[in-house]
Amino acid sequence: MAVAEKEVVKVGRCLECSGDVIEGFKGYSCSNKGCKFFIAKVIMKGKITPNDAKKLLLGKETREIRFTWKSGKKGKAKLKLEDGKLAFVFANTN
Repeated sequence: MAVAEKEVVKVGRCLECSGDVIEGFKGYSCSNKGCKFFIAKVIMKGKITPNDAKKLLLGKETREIRFTWKSGKKGKAKLKLEDGKLAFVFANTN
């Protein structure tokens, strides 16, 4: 019986080397072995979906995601990539 190969899910282009960013077990990483680009699937208990990763790679903000800070406080924020680093985008609560 042949073992089916796991389908490679491409989520976008790497912002560092333009390689394909693919979905892996723990996150979304560049398929170019020399490149270190990576977005984790779970950040502070918030789940990052393939759709969120696609938005980040296109320079857009994600949907609101529920995070748990180290203090135990829970809150919602969007994510975006700034200079290759993930940044939180908080809704103005004024």
